[in-house]
Amino acid sequence: MLKKYIIVFFTILLLPSCLFVKPVKINKIEKIEILTLSTSSAKLNLYLKINNPNFIKIKVTDIDLRVLIDKEQIGSIEEIEDFLIPANTEQEVIVKLNISFNNIFGKALKIIKLLSKSDARVQIEGNMVIKSFIISKTIEINEENVVSLFKE
Repeated sequence: MLKKYIIVFFTILLLPSCLFVKPVKINKIEKIEILTLSTSSAKLNLYLKINNPNFIKIKVTDIDLRVLIDKEQIGSIEEIEDFLIPANTEQEVIVKLNISFNNIFGKALKIIKLLSKSDARVQIEGNMVIKSFIISKTIEINEENVVSLFKE
């Protein structure tokens, strides 16, 4: 009988915290690191500052973002490995972006020109799915700022 009361007590305690999960926010696109660049493809690392304002850790389980440089879409991020953001923290996350210019046809030279700059206006838009305990939530993302483009 005591076991039932303990389960009910913890359910009442934890359920509201799951239902009122505040949105995780990408505060800043720190930089873009160009790993490889050729006429047929590019591999980039995006460094993102992500803020978790919740008092519980959040797991990012899915992401679907379009990446634009100077208003030109250069690629999208559709797959990531799940990662945790500790409670009440801002954390830098590195997201890999692979671009195939075969799919972009005539834009390859324009994108290579954009990526050859020292800095550019970068925008990411789309959504990410976060999870806390058993509750999942989709968050809309739209972040834009001027970013340094580093070549490795």
